[in-house]
Amino acid sequence: MVKADETIQALDTALVDSLTLSRGINLILKGGHKADYTGTSGTPTVLKGTLTIGTGRLIVDGFAVR
Repeated sequence: MVKADETIQALDTALVDSLTLSRGINLILKGGHKADYTGTSGTPTVLKGTLTIGTGRLIVDGFAVR
């Protein structure tokens, strides 16, 4: 479970899933990371699904939603 005020880093790949933020927390999603997480590759993380924000605050960087 993700805690409040947490950052989640994701690889520069495609994720086939839906994400829902509904716990009233602050969350940062940073995508496009290289496999060793030493930095970003310039290619975004692609979310093939939905991104729903019910409650809380979300900052997204390096993601594409399709």
